Amino acid sequence: MLSARHLRLVLQCRDAADIVHCENLTFAFARDAGLPSVDIWYAGACAALLAAHAVARGGGQLEQRVADVARPALELVASDEGPALDGFSPELLAARDCAGQLRVAWHVGAGSLVTARFWLR
Repeated sequence: MLSARHLRLVLQCRDAADIVHCENLTFAFARDAGLPSVDIWYAGACAALLAAHAVARGGGQLEQRVADVARPALELVASDEGPALDGFSPELLAARDCAGQLRVAWHVGAGSLVTARFWLR
């Protein structure tokens, strides 16, 4: 059986129903990855915010994975193909309060890529 450290999940973000699915599936993924119990709630909230950001920009996807960066972390990676933003969206401002680390990159003609990290213990 594969552990959560080897799994990744990619979810579509096209409408409001997808936002709820992203939130609910992130709860389970974060739990299985070994995130502490209170942080599971933050990860779920962050996933909903990142999915809402993608939906507001015309759609995108949310990838959930466990990465070994400086230390093991649950990563939520949201991408979309919307135009470059002139600053942070309300969803991204709220998401940065949920995650241990939030990185945002905008690429002209390629949309945005947002990576939120939650450190595993």
